[in-house]
Amino acid sequence: MIINPSKKALPLFNYLPKVADKKLARSFSDSNPLFSWHANYFNVKRKKILLLVNDLTYFPIVLVGIDAKNKKQLNEIIRTAIKEVFQAAKIPQEKIIDYLDLAGEIEVSAGYNRVITGIINNMITSLEYHERFNLDVLIDVKLSIDLADSVFKETFPLDELRKVFKEPLVLHDISQEDLEEYVVKRDWKSLADCKSGDLSEKEIEEALANNQRILKAFQQYLEQHEKVTKKTVNRHLSTIEYYLSGYLIFYGFNQAISTFEIISDFFSWGARKNLWISESAVKKAGSSMKKFYQFLIAAGEVKESDMPEIREQIEMGVDDGSMTLMMMDDWY
Repeated sequence: MIINPSKKALPLFNYLPKVADKKLARSFSDSNPLFSWHANYFNVKRKKILLLVNDLTYFPIVLVGIDAKNKKQLNEIIRTAIKEVFQAAKIPQEKIIDYLDLAGEIEVSAGYNRVITGIINNMITSLEYHERFNLDVLIDVKLSIDLADSVFKETFPLDELRKVFKEPLVLHDISQEDLEEYVVKRDWKSLADCKSGDLSEKEIEEALANNQRILKAFQQYLEQHEKVTKKTVNRHLSTIEYYLSGYLIFYGFNQAISTFEIISDFFSWGARKNLWISESAVKKAGSSMKKFYQFLIAAGEVKESDMPEIREQIEMGVDDGSMTLMMMDDWY
């Protein structure tokens, strides 16, 4: 069984064995999400509330008061919590035993799935809002079941858990394909070879078609490699479509992957075009741009050694875009 804690929660797991290979562990979690959990914690009256969420079902387990003393027994605590909470969820005893046997020893990796991280954050928000904590127990079975019987990602985790345990439990082997690095399939004309500026109607059509091929590959990269939510994918795609087809097509595709100075101007340009109406929106556009350039590095369009300069240009651009919005607000 793999536990994937957030960076913040990682110190709570330092008495548990760490995975020998994080890449292998991630492949295991992707192939066997029922046997993989993400984790984070928050504080209530100086007590750490540790929340474990199953990767497949989003089923939560709430542990109360994890501290320097009892974290030494976290391996036993987690296994006991699974038994008790699964029993409360009406999972048959023999199925629980099978699950723990198949799961094996608990090993610790690192949080990576942003969908599950988002669900954990939503669950924590819900818990903090309702404040139904029993600070006198270590394993809060009732709160775990109550939380599981709420809607997250349009499903009830409690129903999803019961559904999964009606089927035979299987531990999938990791294939060589699972271990291979994600490879971006390039079927577009390199940005270095794309014309911009004063284009004919035919050249504009060709440029826009090429941009769509880039956007399709970027979408696949976000979904398959970054594993971000559909909402986040759409937000990134919207920003980058403006960048490619509204901005670079006039100001220079090749400069976007060579001198990089054109990057920072994009944000004030977007602010003047009313693409963003708040500082928060400008910052989100900056996040989209970072993702896009990480994609371009994976695609071989940009060298990894250029990323520090790219980040600097994006950060400058976010500041310029925010300042432009402020100036426009003052003007009106």
